[in-house]
Amino acid sequence: MSDSEFIDRVKKLGIEVFAVLWQSQGYRFEKDMGAGKGLGSEMIEESACRSLRGAKPKDIWLLPGFKGKFDIFYMCLNSEIWKAYLKEIIDFQMDSGVAGVQIDESSNPFDGIILGAGLCKNCLRGFEDREKLVEDAKKSGFFTFHIIQSRKKEIFKRYFEYLKGRSEENFRELAEYIKKKGGKVTGNFYSLLPNYWNLVKYVDFISFELGFIPYKKGCCSKNHCYYRLGRALDRKKDIVMVPDILTSMLLRDMRRETVIKILRVLIGEALANGGRFMVPYSCYTLLGKPFYPPIEPFEEYHKSAIENRKFFENMESLAEVAIKIDRDKVEMNRFLFPYSWFFKTAKKLADMHIPYDFVFDDDERYRYVLSEEKKWIDGIEKLSVGKMSDKLYVSHYDTKAGEAMFVVNYDVEKKHEYRVKVNVREEIKFDNDGEGVHIIRGNNGQGKTSIQRSILWGFYGEIKDRKGKEVPITSLVNRTSVKDFNLQTGVKLSLIHI
Repeated sequence: MSDSEFIDRVKKLGIEVFAVLWQSQGYRFEKDMGAGKGLGSEMIEESACRSLRGAKPKDIWLLPGFKGKFDIFYMCLNSEIWKAYLKEIIDFQMDSGVAGVQIDESSNPFDGIILGAGLCKNCLRGFEDREKLVEDAKKSGFFTFHIIQSRKKEIFKRYFEYLKGRSEENFRELAEYIKKKGGKVTGNFYSLLPNYWNLVKYVDFISFELGFIPYKKGCCSKNHCYYRLGRALDRKKDIVMVPDILTSMLLRDMRRETVIKILRVLIGEALANGGRFMVPYSCYTLLGKPFYPPIEPFEEYHKSAIENRKFFENMESLAEVAIKIDRDKVEMNRFLFPYSWFFKTAKKLADMHIPYDFVFDDDERYRYVLSEEKKWIDGIEKLSVGKMSDKLYVSHYDTKAGEAMFVVNYDVEKKHEYRVKVNVREEIKFDNDGEGVHIIRGNNGQGKTSIQRSILWGFYGEIKDRKGKEVPITSLVNRTSVKDFNLQTGVKLSLIHI
């Protein structure tokens, strides 16, 4: 079956197929592989990005190159020759019938700094102080310049901003080329690093990779941060997350039952945060045997999402707390970025079950706004929706109508159980249109007090216990609901006045 035949077949099932543009990988195969020579030496020499010492760094994302079967060089998108080659690849992909293209290594050549690239003739050509840059970089040392990305020198800061600008220009050019061909565009925005933020406006939906250790206690504890960051970058665009290749390799070596439970948590988490979760990379997993992810969890949640389509399509934030990020001060180092102050603050809020959103500008919708200068405000803790457990992560997104809620339980001891709860509306009707006195009888724990409290709460918005102390909102629901992690409640009273 050819690519075009496969695409035509799945189109009939209502599935869109996206091609991946590997815009940074330049392959050169060994002669005995029987797969051709890959890119010619002339193309490699002209378009491969270079290190401070003029070397051509190899792309470490694809480890089979270390086995000696083929070399994979990090190619530079600032090379017009390489860019023209990529456009020919796009032509081939679009002609095969795909719905769109995902541009991988989206901020090339800025991505290449971690490899020691970013200093080739194509990169340096447009930078005014290139001679001084190279001189200062040599003095600072290879490690300091490329890995730590020192901000101590103004010239380094200016060069990083220059490379980010070139990356945006290159991405925009390829995105517009794809759209002129009638295709949709997305990018691989790994961990939503800051070097991808300026690219979001050119894509039809936001997609990103996330790496984590799925079997380690406390995993997934900050995934909600990335979904909310994506929503802050563009609230109108869908967000899709896929585990990185290393995670696929780790999942591959686990028991199938364990993988299913982990995937249930991750898929449920994505839906709870208004996002989507992509099937992990299959077949190719860096080293060793291939990985074929179980499809059952995806089928379960797909069915649930369809049944509750109205809920998932109309999710809005109920947060009263905003975490304001200053774009000019954000950490650019990909190793330090996950430990940024705003991620730490977000995790603290989530552990307290306090809804939050990320913002980049002032927004009057929020009651509290935290910033790098003011990381905490007394009184926020009162917004907690209930401290049931530090291991319980409650969705902070809900519908306007309040007809449903989504809860994900991260209790490792309970083997990553997950729960989907859609509220059931209980209605109590009295005979004779409620006329007269009605006595409700029942044993302890059957809900009599809950009914009384719900009526008082409906009238006054608060209730007090026998000692005059205000009852927390988490006590408005009965014990069965609390046990099922269903903390949402609402009251509607219909009265007839005579």
